[in-house]
Amino acid sequence: MGKIARMGVVVSVAAGLVLTGCKSTEMTKVLAGGSGGLLAAVACSGVKNKAAYAACIAGGVGIGYMIGSRIAEALEEQDRQRLLAAQEQALATNQPASFSNPDTGVTGRVTVLSEAPPQRVDKPVKVLKDRVTTVPPLDLINASYQATANANLRGGPGTDYQIVGKLTKGETVQVLGRVKGQDWYLLGHGDVGTGYVFHNLLRPTGADSAVPAMAPPAGQVGEVMVAAELPCRRVRQEVTVHDRNLSEDVTVCQQGDGSWRIA
Repeated sequence: MGKIARMGVVVSVAAGLVLTGCKSTEMTKVLAGGSGGLLAAVACSGVKNKAAYAACIAGGVGIGYMIGSRIAEALEEQDRQRLLAAQEQALATNQPASFSNPDTGVTGRVTVLSEAPPQRVDKPVKVLKDRVTTVPPLDLINASYQATANANLRGGPGTDYQIVGKLTKGETVQVLGRVKGQDWYLLGHGDVGTGYVFHNLLRPTGADSAVPAMAPPAGQVGEVMVAAELPCRRVRQEVTVHDRNLSEDVTVCQQGDGSWRIA
């Protein structure tokens, strides 16, 4: 089966999930904006041996986050895909997500247990060189925010930096990250940093809101390596396979592009 056909299988499987604690519209948003785990399953779907498939997922093949190796070995491909989709939903809503497969009799549940210590990494960040004069350590966010008032966009995290742009009240923007230990956000346009805004002048549009699709801005783009902390969570995966109950806890961390990977 080709890649495009396999993607169709993934979407159709996800559409059949029975989810706990969420509305169908919320599931649609998650599938539209955060299908990293599903793509990880697609990347490994050609591996037929169960043990080899588990190693493929655990090794980080593809993008997105993974499932526990013991559970991966016990599941058929269609149920792995259901479990990965349930993980997407649980992480997006912070509510338990369940699935069932009438064809195999497999059922499962994913629960976010707690926050976990952040993962410290060096990440490349693209910025407009003629506007952003400094990029200090960041807590990566990559989410959609809305301006609560007209605001100045500055070249650095402080009012002593040059004004490089304006925001209009109600405008939806991309927030790449929050300056570590400071109350300033680095805004982006097409994933390219364009300036800083004080945190009180922005509010999140919602945990399941997609980042606005934007073309990269005009101007000279540079790339800098930035010390960042990725938010992490402890997740419990539970499945029932042929009357056998399996449970595994894994730690996953959210990447700068919004996808999740196993720590």
